[in-house]
Parts: sequence; C-alpha cells; structure tokens
Amino acid sequence: MSTIPQRRAWRSLVVALATTLIVCAGTLASAAGIPIGRITVVGSRVEHSSNGRDWSELADGAFLRTGDRLRSDDRTLARISVGWVTLVLSPSSEVGIPPSKVLSIRLERGRLEQTSEGADIVAMRTPECLVRGRGHVVVRREAQATAISVRVGRFRIDASGSVANLEPGFGILVRHGQPPPAPRPLLPAPEGLVPGPDPLYVERNEPVHLEWRSSAQIHQVELLAVGTEALVQQTNVGASPATVTVPWPGTYRLRVVARDADGLESLPSRSGLLCVPGW
Repeated sequence: MSTIPQRRAWRSLVVALATTLIVCAGTLASAAGIPIGRITVVGSRVEHSSNGRDWSELADGAFLRTGDRLRSDDRTLARISVGWVTLVLSPSSEVGIPPSKVLSIRLERGRLEQTSEGADIVAMRTPECLVRGRGHVVVRREAQATAISVRVGRFRIDASGSVANLEPGFGILVRHGQPPPAPRPLLPAPEGLVPGPDPLYVERNEPVHLEWRSSAQIHQVELLAVGTEALVQQTNVGASPATVTVPWPGTYRLRVVARDADGLESLPSRSGLLCVPGW
C-alpha cells in the first residue's frame, strides 16, 4: 500500500513527464514550422534552410513554412502564393519567414515584389523598415538601404519611429537607422518598346533584340505569360538596345522597367508580344 509521500512523488513525476512532453511537442512543431504558401520555381535553383546555415535545393511546388529561409541563384525566380497575396523573389535574392504568430517576410538582400488584392495579410520587412499595404509594390535591399516603389495601391512605411505613406508612381529610399524621407516620383516608364503589339516569333534560346526610349542607364526586362500576371523571367540590362533569350516555348508579354541609382523602379512600359514555338 503506497504512502502519501510516495503518491505525491508519483504525482510530481507525472507532472514533470507531461510538461516535458508538451515542451518537446512544441519544440518539434516550431522546428517543422507552419506552412504558409506554395512555391513555384522558375529557372534552375532555389534553396531552402531552416537554420540559415544548411541549405538544400527546394522542389517546385513545395511549401514555405514559418522559420524557413529562401534564396535564389542568379538565373531563377520564385513565386510564392499566400492566400490572395503573390510574392515574387527575384534572382540573387534571399528572404526569411520569422517564426511568429504575425505573418511577415523579411528581405535580407535582393528584390521582393508583392501583389495583393485583399487585406494586407503579409507584412514585408527589411533591417531598415516595415512595409504594409494593399496593391503592387517592389522592395529592393542593397548596401543597408531599402528602396520601395509602388506601382498600384497604397503602402505605409515604418522606420525609426516615423511613418511615410506611398501612393502609385512614388517611391522612397530608407537608409539604415534613419526615418523615411519624403516620397519622390518614380522615373518615367520607358516608351516605344520594340517588339510591340505585333508578335515577334523566335526560336528557344535565340537572342531577342529589344529597343526602347528612356533616360535611365539601368533597366529590367520582365517576361510574363500571356493571359496572366505570372512573371516567369527577369533580366537586368543597361540602356537600350539590349538582348534577352527565352528557354521555354509559349506566348509572352515583354515589358521594360527603368531603375535609378538608388534602386527605385519606374512603372512598366507598355507590353510587346513574343512567341516561342514549341517544335
């Protein structure tokens, strides 16, 4: 027959074991992370890490989870679908998803683009600022500074205890440890893109000659599948003219975006059409 001290000892042991199991279960759940969105890989290689040190290739269609980090090589972009929000991680970029109850994505380097049709369910962070809003925004981080360019909608920028509001066609450069300065107009969109609305037919991997009018010295060529806003390729180029290649058959829209020395991007040019036969 057990004594009262023995029963108390058993109760203490049971409580301790239960507590240990709960803590272990919480740790494992935290380590696995919560799925937040599915990834589409467009290009050669996107890598994933759960600790920021050990990296492995991520398969197309995989889920991104809280606690994950994601990085792309110089020829690959990744599209992430989170509810009604689409995020595009450009080539040579890296983001992290903090293991928090409040969903956010932190851009460490490179370029991240967000398009949202509903509420602003995904906050975008960098070491310099917090970006929240609804619409279409491009966030670029280089050399301890964050450039934010708004294409559609309205966004709020929080940095160093101050707030700035951005409307379409305006941008802002936030430097590390400084409040946001006044918004400024983006560069004019490039004009006169050739090829234009009449489709240009080319073979896969055949150089495509592009021309446009713009005063900027840095540009980006964007390739989108016709009938969607799905970005499939981004190519950094200098001034007009330039060449790009397309490795996949299909019908695409081409457009050009100008970029200033601080990384702020213009609105896109009008689209040209490009057809790559599948034979």
